[in-house]
Amino acid sequence: MTAIFSQSDYAEDQPYAHTILAFHVIRAGFTAGSVLSLPSAAITPVISTLYKTRSITSLRNISPGTFRNAAIVHASRGGPLGLLFGALAVTGQMWGREDIEWKDRSWRLLGNKTQVETDNWVLGGVVLGAAGALIAGRRGRLPAFAGRPATAVIGGATIGSATGVVVMLAKNVVLAGLARRQRSSFQPPLTV
Repeated sequence: MTAIFSQSDYAEDQPYAHTILAFHVIRAGFTAGSVLSLPSAAITPVISTLYKTRSITSLRNISPGTFRNAAIVHASRGGPLGLLFGALAVTGQMWGREDIEWKDRSWRLLGNKTQVETDNWVLGGVVLGAAGALIAGRRGRLPAFAGRPATAVIGGATIGSATGVVVMLAKNVVLAGLARRQRSSFQPPLTV
């Protein structure tokens, strides 16, 4: 996000404070909607199959494409619902607040490197997810969404949002592990 909006030297001088804070909270709502929609997408085909067949052995007949399609459909609903929740949350939280409060929160947000990194990874995931779904749909890899390209693109963007968070967290865990390993492998010289 700092590529678009730069942090001023002082909070009271922060330009575009309303835009920065609204963008961040709405993006966080979109990501929360995506993360919450994916477990239901994994469970729905299982419950549906068990309900129809009444046999646990029929679960092995569920194809991976069924889970993929369920993930896209659930994500295409969860992301926009999260987006709406984020918009309502920022409106409700900041309604009637002074301009300096918007500037202060936006300034602190731009100064928080982890939040900026999260925003960057999520935006990258959204772009790659939407592009991947669009390309897959045009190549016939998503036949269930042949007449619904918007569902596929929104679902892909939403899944990309969740994937961006997961990749960022995994990267931070790996880097923390490497740093810990370097610290523990250091052997100070023996003095006599």
